Amino acid sequence: MDSMTSGQWTAILVMGGIFLICFAAFIGIIRRNYHRYRMVADTATSKIRSAPQGYVELIGKAIACSGETYQRAPFSDLACLWFLVEKERKVVTKDKDGKETVEWRTEFSRSSDTPFLLEDDTGCCKVEPYGADVTPAIFRRVSSTYDSISSSEILAGRSVGYDHRYRYSESLIVADDPLYALGEFKTFADKRSGEQYHSMVKPEYREQPFVISSKGETKLLKSYLKRIWLNCFGLLLFAALFAMVIFIATHPGP
Repeated sequence: MDSMTSGQWTAILVMGGIFLICFAAFIGIIRRNYHRYRMVADTATSKIRSAPQGYVELIGKAIACSGETYQRAPFSDLACLWFLVEKERKVVTKDKDGKETVEWRTEFSRSSDTPFLLEDDTGCCKVEPYGADVTPAIFRRVSSTYDSISSSEILAGRSVGYDHRYRYSESLIVADDPLYALGEFKTFADKRSGEQYHSMVKPEYREQPFVISSKGETKLLKSYLKRIWLNCFGLLLFAALFAMVIFIATHPGP
């Protein structure tokens, strides 16, 4: 270690800084997913008719708002209540040693913010999905050679062509999907008729996550646990690799 140059020490300090940044990012992701897991697991389910004003959990099915037409998913052209679509392009770069690195860069991303209804056996609540963490049950991803994709290709769910330079993904919530929602519940009254209507929106407080899922509460909890364990494994693997690099750098061979 005494024979290390100032350049080597600088490189170690830079790697140490990168490690701290990545460590903080991993911890933040793990903490966020664990917090959402606990909020979903610990919040009691309310019925729409008797739900209190404020932060609540609702379970029912997804339906279209009265008088509203269904949206069309941009890739599959299916009728839906909510969608998220992304188009990614494969970018291959080479370092000075000729080693290739593959990266998928998002070229196009679009999500729906149009409200839809959650219906249980006591009534309906309008769900406004803007700002929500949405976990849909329907997800498709197709790799393709081409710069565009047809509805039949995305619905088939199979790769298209040979040199897969593009990747298309589509997530959907459709009518009659089971629907879970955790957010800010508000009740309003029509001034003329006196009829009440309900709405769920993103909470004002950051510590209260806004969650929508068509997978059901049990599968949603499992998906959060999966994210937590994968990120914990990634953190441990990254720490082990960093320790190995530092050891090699500080213990040069003869």
